Amino acid sequence: MNQQIAENLLSEITIEDDISQLLESLLSSHSLDKNDLAEVARILLESERPSPTQWIQLAEYLLTQFNFDAEMIKATYLKQFNVKKETYSNDSLFFEELPIVSTNQMLDIVKAHYPAIAPYYLASACTEERKRKFDVLWKNFMPYADRHFRSQAKTNFHQRTWEMYVGNVLLEKKLTIQSQNEGPDFVIDNIAYIECVAPTKGDPTKPDSVPKMFVATTPEEIRVQDVPVDKMILRITQVIKDKALDQYENWKSKKWFDSKTPFIIAVNTGDLSHVEDPSMPNVLKALFGFQFMQINIKTGATNFSHRDKVEKTNNEPVPVNYFINEDFSFVSGVLFSDKSVLNHPENIGEDCIFVNNPFADNPVDESFVKLFKNWTASKENDKISLKKNY
Repeated sequence: MNQQIAENLLSEITIEDDISQLLESLLSSHSLDKNDLAEVARILLESERPSPTQWIQLAEYLLTQFNFDAEMIKATYLKQFNVKKETYSNDSLFFEELPIVSTNQMLDIVKAHYPAIAPYYLASACTEERKRKFDVLWKNFMPYADRHFRSQAKTNFHQRTWEMYVGNVLLEKKLTIQSQNEGPDFVIDNIAYIECVAPTKGDPTKPDSVPKMFVATTPEEIRVQDVPVDKMILRITQVIKDKALDQYENWKSKKWFDSKTPFIIAVNTGDLSHVEDPSMPNVLKALFGFQFMQINIKTGATNFSHRDKVEKTNNEPVPVNYFINEDFSFVSGVLFSDKSVLNHPENIGEDCIFVNNPFADNPVDESFVKLFKNWTASKENDKISLKKNY
């Protein structure tokens, strides 16, 4: 009987129908009891008639309403979806074979079939609202994306979507940009080279990686936890050093390179997750060596303590003074945000902040600086002063 009911449903459904709702109506009308309904749903799941969207509806219905065996659904997934195929359209950053899902259980099943792809990529591709946000950015950025962009986004999603976001921000600011398959991520006509970096938490098995922030789900789980500022600063200094030294050095031998063009590094710290010091962003602590706010109890005046290095767990010193001497004078400034691209503000670019290098060989034109919230760093004799302008 259940087989016949399933066959009747298959002969009647259209591609627009939500099969889970049809099944629910059978249950509410007492046409089937819950055990029979689960069997009918299983038969439908194993057939080839449902569309990919309907198959996901069925699978999630079985998982949520009947605690169905996830391993069985994982195996059946391969009959419906070709996990070895990746088809792209101009409208999306993501390949079309990934389905939209609405439960974490189903998302975990999808992830299990793509172990080499970043979980952040898969969660964004399979969640409708997330996918919409990234695809809006992609449509603007697509003409400037290098030929490897979408393939590399699968494994370096945080880093590559930050580049995509910066491209959108520059376009929103009405700047003329170029992006080639080699060289800096962006060349802004007559203004600067821009290279984008986005530190991650690092290998969790390594002692200097940034631990995940604990998020309580019940009042009983609430607890005090340290903010790993030094570990976040180490991650920031590492990506700045790699880009500044390695990339810039390589560019010098290229025909297109102009040593008089300002060089800006765009840094996104959103993946580090932990709350930042509202009075002094971690990127500035990594560039200028600032540490703790100090308050004069007599006058109320404030300043920050200073240090030249942060030590790794193995006691290896790492400099945090890139912008207080001439060693990095080829870096003109840093544009940074502590918001992940997924959580960018509605007013695109409002989260981006610029700080100049007071020792820069090629200072950035003031017309560019004024497009962003900014800090002004200046040198007077043997002192560096830093002023917040927003």
